[in-house]
Amino acid sequence: VRENRPPEMTNFQVGIQHELGFGTVIDAAFVATRGKNLPQMRNINTIPQGARFLAANEDPTRPGNALPDNFFRPFTGYGNIMQVINNGPSEYNALQVAVNRRYTGGLEFTVAYTYSVAKDYTSADILYGNRSFIPYYQDPATYAYGLADFDRPHNLVLSYNWDIPEPASGVAAAIFGGWNLSGITTFASGTPAGVGFSTTDGMDILGGGDQMRR
Repeated sequence: VRENRPPEMTNFQVGIQHELGFGTVIDAAFVATRGKNLPQMRNINTIPQGARFLAANEDPTRPGNALPDNFFRPFTGYGNIMQVINNGPSEYNALQVAVNRRYTGGLEFTVAYTYSVAKDYTSADILYGNRSFIPYYQDPATYAYGLADFDRPHNLVLSYNWDIPEPASGVAAAIFGGWNLSGITTFASGTPAGVGFSTTDGMDILGGGDQMRR
């Protein structure tokens, strides 16, 4: 059964390098990862969408209201039944470019930029709760596949080390001589923002079924 296969991860990379002169080299690479059979969680006792609106499921003691869900779940009388299955895919694609200058004339630096996209069904661990659920009735490939929680499309990292030139002589040389400026600076775009909606009166819109798409 496909859902019981062990998880798999495949990584591959191809790149080129070119010397620009002045002790500087540029690297460019395409990096990718593919995942398959990743653990996911689903509730196999989810009531069908619209089940609470059916006349057969109406509570005779409260006209216009449905009976408790456990009366008409697929496995009647039981609550949520969580099942872990190995059917989740993932993919990561990235273009990585770096410019490196070796230590020459008191200066060295690296400028690295990555443009990437990461996608999956659910990014959270299966122990983290609702965020790790996949739909039971809907096709997860169209209903749940999208940007991963950790997707950050733009990443820029600057690292540098500069020996500050010393004054020629005198008091200034004694005070400002021998100084060095170094550091690492990072700029990164944010992670995807979740979008949802709710009603002021808590109205049941779906009448059951899978959780709303995120």
